[in-house]
Amino acid sequence: MDKIKVCFYAQGNQSVGSFRIPFIGFHEHIKQISKVEIIDPENVDQADFVFCLPGQGIITKIDNLNSDVIIISFKPHYEIGYRFDIFNDLQGAIRSVFRLLRPRRYNRAYIDHISEVNKSNILVADSRKILRHYKSENRDSVFIRLVENIPITYSASSKRLPNKGEKLYVCYHGNPNLYNLSYKVFRNLLNKLSDLYDVHLYVVTNTNAITTHIDNCKFTCEYVDYNFDTLCKILTQTHFGLVPDKLSISNDMLRKVMSMTLFGGYQDNLDIMAEKFSSNAGRAYLFAQFGIPFIATSTEEIALEYGEIYSEVGFVTSASDWEVILNYLLSSQNYANISNRLCQISKTKLSVSNEVNRLLDTLVSYKSTSHKNNDVTNQ
Repeated sequence: MDKIKVCFYAQGNQSVGSFRIPFIGFHEHIKQISKVEIIDPENVDQADFVFCLPGQGIITKIDNLNSDVIIISFKPHYEIGYRFDIFNDLQGAIRSVFRLLRPRRYNRAYIDHISEVNKSNILVADSRKILRHYKSENRDSVFIRLVENIPITYSASSKRLPNKGEKLYVCYHGNPNLYNLSYKVFRNLLNKLSDLYDVHLYVVTNTNAITTHIDNCKFTCEYVDYNFDTLCKILTQTHFGLVPDKLSISNDMLRKVMSMTLFGGYQDNLDIMAEKFSSNAGRAYLFAQFGIPFIATSTEEIALEYGEIYSEVGFVTSASDWEVILNYLLSSQNYANISNRLCQISKTKLSVSNEVNRLLDTLVSYKSTSHKNNDVTNQ
């Protein structure tokens, strides 16, 4: 059997998950598979498949070669960054309103992005909601979970709660704007937890983009510039993960504004291409890979992937749920049970190996057919 010739061809920063996971993590895993041959970008016309990110000009360059290479686009949905912290960043809020309301035909980056999406053969959706959108447009698409390729030195192991009064570590990692919208929730929750433990919160993110630091609290809050290796080291000692949803809007005035522009404060229509439209489950995937019980808002991906494990308590749908779920997890038995089950599922269904194999199976199937069937998902 001939080897599958694959090329990874994109530009990006390893601190950005949508680049790091497929173009570093998946790449590292795939090159260990004997049936795959990795092709260098300068020889992309010799590849069977090329993985890209739309909007970088690379897909257009490949398309102009008129070769038979099949183009696969990760992150085909377009994101518009927004920030509505009018008290700490008024200019940012004004720019966000402009970006959200500006007609897309005047957005050069959006036009370039969509042009390259349309030149792609297969679109990789990181949530089922995005998958449904592309399937409704009759596009060849596949749902792939963007699961990190964790270094072998950080193999998952089940966690145990420390004794009362001892150090307890909590972590939030990723998008700084999501932190800016959630810090009050974190402060209130961890102030209560500090009555039982010596709490230390790690916020691992782009610290330059933080508008408000947590102060006047009972716990220690440490801000760490995002680096994946540093994050992995922190997660080895973390006891709880925080997975808020960016669209949980607490400000009544902001909610009214969002209801007029973003369908009730929630992006029900993919025509509104706003940041973090995807599942936001990446934070949960990583906590689970380290066996860390997390408190998460209820998104579709969170519920479908972890609903059975959290069936007794569920996920956050209102402000009061954070404390309810925390209290449930403070039972040593509940904590240990969930930690064990997160480890198990992260080594099977939600492993990088599983996702890479599903992706490769999809590509082989696509190439062997007439390409007329847009249902190439194999969940």
